Amino acid sequence: MKNNFGFDTRYTARKIRDARVAQNMTQMQLADEMGVSFQAVSNWERGNSMPDISKLRDLCFVLDITLEELLGGVSETVAKVMERSEKNGEESDDLPPTLSLQDMCEVAPILPPSEIDGALSGAESVDIEILEAFAPFVDSCVLAELLEKLDGGVTVESLTALAPFLDDDSITGLLEKIDGGVTIESLTALAPFLDDDSITGLIEKIDGGVTIESLTALAPFLVDDSITNLIEKIDGGVTIESLTALAPFLDDDSITGLIEKIDGGVTVESLTALAPFLDDDSITSLIEKIDGGVTVESLTALAPFLVDDSITSLIEKIEGGVTIESLTALAPFLDDDSITSLIEKIEGGVTIASLTAIAPFLDDDSITGLMRKLPEATALRELAPLFPFLDEDTLHTLLKSAIKRGDIDGVKEISPFI
Repeated sequence: MKNNFGFDTRYTARKIRDARVAQNMTQMQLADEMGVSFQAVSNWERGNSMPDISKLRDLCFVLDITLEELLGGVSETVAKVMERSEKNGEESDDLPPTLSLQDMCEVAPILPPSEIDGALSGAESVDIEILEAFAPFVDSCVLAELLEKLDGGVTVESLTALAPFLDDDSITGLLEKIDGGVTIESLTALAPFLDDDSITGLIEKIDGGVTIESLTALAPFLVDDSITNLIEKIDGGVTIESLTALAPFLDDDSITGLIEKIDGGVTVESLTALAPFLDDDSITSLIEKIDGGVTVESLTALAPFLVDDSITSLIEKIEGGVTIESLTALAPFLDDDSITSLIEKIEGGVTIASLTAIAPFLDDDSITGLMRKLPEATALRELAPLFPFLDEDTLHTLLKSAIKRGDIDGVKEISPFI
């Protein structure tokens, strides 16, 4: 694939490697022939850099290929550069003319940096496309100077495009020269290259609205005070989902303030996602906004974050059936009265295994009531896992029944618990 320049650097990289292998040469041997380090050859073959223009002819000779084969074709601009390189130092009226900046863009990877720096420094003005093309090949100080020559001045957008190629001091100096407004979106793109003080300074220049979504994208780069200042500028509604995304970056007071701005409904599921960042009072206030159904399963997920009164109020909103298995998962968070009320809603069968699992959380009357839902043919021996949770009256009743039936095995099982 062609890049922004006049040739395909990846093609040239593969051609150098293939031609070297065809000559049965190592990278070290090619480096010796060319008078460069083997790291330079390695970078050529990975496409990380291009051979200096003054070495292209020699490289073609060593690899026994043509310049057209090496570069995948030779454009008029490349031909001009080659001719100028070969006549370098000659005093002649027929030297090729100096290249335009546009032409230099085409062959930047093979031009000496000093030639690029000189051409750009001499330009009265440049546009951002030219600077972006040359940025990987220009000294950072020169690049910073050129930014000030941009048509239209320095903007956040132009500085962001070139920031990867600038040093910290250059970026800091250019920040003071930014023309025009700063949006939170443009600041987010530039933020990875800025320190805390620089970001704080640009926040003061933000014009236009701030949404909770745009603040969430910028938040990882902000200090607490900056986030607090931007929260005050939030336009539009706040949903519980958007607040959940931003919550890891907020302090308790900021979360509390945004909770008051929440638009739209709150579901048990969305509250569960936000709950780890909330205090008890905030959770309680959001519970009052819950619309939609509450199931035992959704309440179980939220329960670890709730106080007893909140759980009790949500139990009253439970829709649909309750199984003994779902109640068992929720039971560790419930008081006796809540468990008793939910037992009355149990649908489906009760097995000894499920009753044994929930028994540690039940009072005697609840266990006895659930035992009545067991299949009538249940043998006393099968009830053995429940014996540790049964009261004396129930155990004696079961023992008498076993004796009456002549159930010797059942009597042996229950006797140790009486």
